[in-house]
Amino acid sequence: MEPTLAAPEPDKDTDTVLLDAVVTRRAMYGRLTVGLLQGLLLYGLYRSANGAAWPSGEPYLFVPLLLIGVMLPLLFISALGHLDARRAAIWIGIAAAVMAGLALHDVWRDGAGAQIMPFAAQGRARMPSGQLFFFGAGFFYIAHALVLAAAIDGRRIARYATYFEVAWTLMIQLQFSAMFVGVLWLVLWLGSSLFMLLRLDFLKLLIAQSWFVVPVTCFAFSCAMHITDVRPAIVRGIRTLVLVLMSWLLPVTTLIVAGFLCTLPFTGLEALWQTRHASSVL
Repeated sequence: MEPTLAAPEPDKDTDTVLLDAVVTRRAMYGRLTVGLLQGLLLYGLYRSANGAAWPSGEPYLFVPLLLIGVMLPLLFISALGHLDARRAAIWIGIAAAVMAGLALHDVWRDGAGAQIMPFAAQGRARMPSGQLFFFGAGFFYIAHALVLAAAIDGRRIARYATYFEVAWTLMIQLQFSAMFVGVLWLVLWLGSSLFMLLRLDFLKLLIAQSWFVVPVTCFAFSCAMHITDVRPAIVRGIRTLVLVLMSWLLPVTTLIVAGFLCTLPFTGLEALWQTRHASSVL
């Protein structure tokens, strides 16, 4: 009998948190299936926009579908193995509703949120604004970390150690999954270059097809998310290394900021006002 997808109990006696998810084959198949379905959905939306077909001409439908298609599967993939079915369904449902609401508001504003896609025929297809993608990704990253931490600790407000562990784990998973996808396409490109030396262009033509690029990218990302989840010790080691490197940069940063603040009384603020961009640098 397969173990259930219950989150492990945190270590109540220490400040460490064990995030070793009980990941079954069912969770693995679920993650890979979601990644493949995400790729098919995004490819369908791409073809719709590129060919000026339905629903690209309906921004109040196309934009929410695009935003949900990009972000929601990542939440679901990450939730598998850490949340039970009931909690996962509630969280994914709430996240989908919030994404749809944000996308509809983005279209309603009809400003930056209704940018015309450069590849769309007849300029009919619209996509979410860059601000919505950027701040939306940050919002759902934080919200997802809060939900996972609460589920692991079994209470609404988790311990700080749990928040720290979950947030860093998610960040490293996302970054290394993106790196995995980049390396995959680098390998495919190098492979196509090798075959081109023999005047065989089948691989070069294949990796230029959108029906291949979009599903493979999404499937590879979901695969990488699963691999990083079933090897939590590797993720912890990477996080520890990053924090150690950053700790060595902290004295340098402190020295620079202290020197800047000590110099201000002698130079005055007039030089800052004259730059016209001091706020962004600060």
